[in-house]
Amino acid sequence: MLCSNCGKNEANVRYTRIINGEKTEFALCEECAKKVGLDDIDFSMPINFSNFLSDFFEDDAILPSFAKIGVEKCPKCGLTYNEFVNNGKFGCGECYNAFSDRLDAILKNLHGSYKHTGRAPKNIVKEIDIQKEETQTKKVDEKQEKIDKLNKDLQKAIKEERYEDAAKIRDEIKKIQ
Repeated sequence: MLCSNCGKNEANVRYTRIINGEKTEFALCEECAKKVGLDDIDFSMPINFSNFLSDFFEDDAILPSFAKIGVEKCPKCGLTYNEFVNNGKFGCGECYNAFSDRLDAILKNLHGSYKHTGRAPKNIVKEIDIQKEETQTKKVDEKQEKIDKLNKDLQKAIKEERYEDAAKIRDEIKKIQ
């Protein structure tokens, strides 16, 4: 987004002015922000996500269950939850799954939802749909193979007059179906 004042530079400061109940918003570049009188802002300030995130993690009113949970580690990279809170970065993609129970509440609090509801590139959506369909077909095939095997075992148990085993196999088939 370009600066609403000069129209040349990239806007990186959002400024809201409220005078007599009238709200006016500006998107300004660093130079225009300094001209307007916002020169006390340090634009070279690094963003420290660990401090930002730690406020959410330590607040018992928002997330009371966090203080009670013991040390958790990512099974893939070994990153602990406390290390994530301190540095604000995950070690690998599996960390999202390892700490998902804690992250859902935080993401919902930050973004209003823990699921992405925005747009996605069309080619990726098609690939995801294809992968979903293949996975579902594979699951159905595996399920049917297991049922077929159990049916064979059932017939064999009946033939050998092992009725207790046959009853267990029958119950397992019903459970799968």
